[in-house]
Amino acid sequence: MYLTNNYNRGNNLSACTERLGIPVDAVKKKAARLGVAAPRRNFTKEETAYISENYSHKGPKVLAREMGLSWTSICQLAQRRLGLRCDPIVKSENAKRTNKLWERTEETRKKIGDANRKYHKENRCVECGKKIARSSTMCRPCNLKSRGGEKHMWWNGGVTSIYQFVKTRLYPIWTYPILCRDNFRCQSCGNHERLEVHHVRKYKDIRDAVIREYPFLDKQRDKEKIAKLIIVDHKMEDGITLCFDCHKVAHFGKPGELLETPRTEDNQQPSRPNVLEFVGRKVQRLTGEDAQSNNPDTSARHLQTQEMMI
Repeated sequence: MYLTNNYNRGNNLSACTERLGIPVDAVKKKAARLGVAAPRRNFTKEETAYISENYSHKGPKVLAREMGLSWTSICQLAQRRLGLRCDPIVKSENAKRTNKLWERTEETRKKIGDANRKYHKENRCVECGKKIARSSTMCRPCNLKSRGGEKHMWWNGGVTSIYQFVKTRLYPIWTYPILCRDNFRCQSCGNHERLEVHHVRKYKDIRDAVIREYPFLDKQRDKEKIAKLIIVDHKMEDGITLCFDCHKVAHFGKPGELLETPRTEDNQQPSRPNVLEFVGRKVQRLTGEDAQSNNPDTSARHLQTQEMMI
């Protein structure tokens, strides 16, 4: 009833939306169903030609005042259908005129003044004394230094710098001999492109074992010595040649027998194929079925029984 009496009769869409407390799209659809929405106005050829000639150097709001139309409809016509763009200088001048006509209250003026004084306030870095423009305590270089190294939340005793030494010296001693041993082929799929050497014994375990064995060596001061000991501790059986894809699967593959999506603590649900296979093996082990051959029973009846058990 409110839309029937007020929509398109002096009260605009925003007023109806605020009065009824429902979304704009809902008001539009309801007004269209009731038949109280005004028909969509199409621009005449003369109006389209006038907008095309004057849009770039007058702007949408000036044209709206001259033609008695909505400036949003003029923008949609000019930008979407005609592909026109307003001159940035004209847009800036229109914005300035609009801002000058805006009546600011004393509270608003005080907020603007306080913000400008805070921005232009002379402030210096507490670390180096460099002048900084904004109201802050440190400049960007000093801020980065304050959050790096031992002060970083993920600091682990400087083991990253040790890895940099190991990485540059490990190739001729351990990586290349393993590639030669495996005939430069992936030991999982047989591919010979984008080869990498995978740590069968994790690098982290090798590093931590060396650090525990030599506790008197400092991770920062004696990182070269620790790196040499880590390299010496690498054995040929600790590595295997894999291609890039197989190496990625080795690191991010399924760690459990039943888990479908590993490395996610929130999703620890077992996958259906893995559960069927696991239950089949357990049933065969308990009942002694197919004892001669270790192959699982893949008959339809057996699979149906497994599904019923699950």
